[in-house]
Amino acid sequence: MYGRYRQAAALILLVVICQLLCGCGQSNDWKTIDLANGLAMRFRVVDSKTKADLNSVSVIGNGAGYIAGDQNVLLSKSAKGNWQAIPSSSSRHFINLSSVSSLSSESAWIVGRVISVKGSRFQSQPLIEHYNGTVFKSERTPTKAVNPSVFMLSESSGWAGGILPGVLWRYDGNQWKTAAVPTDSMVGPVAFKSEEKGWAIAHGLLQFDNGGWQQIGSYFPVPMMSLLPMNDGTILVGGIGRLLRYSSDVVTEIPGFTGRTISSMAEIGGGAVILVGGDAAQDTGRIMFLSNGKKLASEIDLPQDHFLTSVSCDSQTHGWIVGHSGTLIEFRIERL
Repeated sequence: MYGRYRQAAALILLVVICQLLCGCGQSNDWKTIDLANGLAMRFRVVDSKTKADLNSVSVIGNGAGYIAGDQNVLLSKSAKGNWQAIPSSSSRHFINLSSVSSLSSESAWIVGRVISVKGSRFQSQPLIEHYNGTVFKSERTPTKAVNPSVFMLSESSGWAGGILPGVLWRYDGNQWKTAAVPTDSMVGPVAFKSEEKGWAIAHGLLQFDNGGWQQIGSYFPVPMMSLLPMNDGTILVGGIGRLLRYSSDVVTEIPGFTGRTISSMAEIGGGAVILVGGDAAQDTGRIMFLSNGKKLASEIDLPQDHFLTSVSCDSQTHGWIVGHSGTLIEFRIERL
């Protein structure tokens, strides 16, 4: 009898050691979906160890990155490591982190909001922090705008988009300052290809060029929430049931997205794009594939999973997707 107990204990110990070596929470249950043009997506669901909504993922070329979410959830990953929770920088308030921008495994900027109770009222204050891989540093915010997105170009240059009309923040290496924006609407996601060239979503598409912002094109017909400057100069703007393509001052709509919300996009090479979103009201997720940046080629329904909020690639063939209720998905693009 004792021999059987010892064998069982040894087996359990072996399983625990394998989990530690292979990465706690990692799943080997890969699924494969045919895309188009001879490509396939292999993906697996990874245990994020949280049920909080994950709102943003940002990974860089060596595989390192960060994930930000509600309930002050911040996850980090080294180049060859697994996702790990970072201890909270504050236990005094309810904090929702809306966006993260990674510069290296030891540098990430995070924006969100701090919710506190004063009497019978809830108060919301903006939050922006820099994490150096060891400690958090809170930055002074120039306005009371709560910023849903941040995009860093370097340790001394970055932008954050707010939800108050006409508000953008710009980082100059020392502090965050307000930047003039030619709109009276809310300014959402921002994205840049260089220090001199960038875009932001308001009622219409805003472009940063020659040191200033200007609106290009007409107002959006529906709320838009995702923005992708592609390598060929094309700009994709996605939202509720619509995907618009800006190219050489010509705006065209890419069909096939009725009933779908596009929350985030990432280019994977050859002009192909991974889009994520779904139905937020039903809390169902969807992964979509755009061939050559012009045509919806295929889509993956995830009816048992949750709404997907963000996608980021560390190479042309590998990336991560996050979503509601702690959803974390790793994917690879392979040729059939």
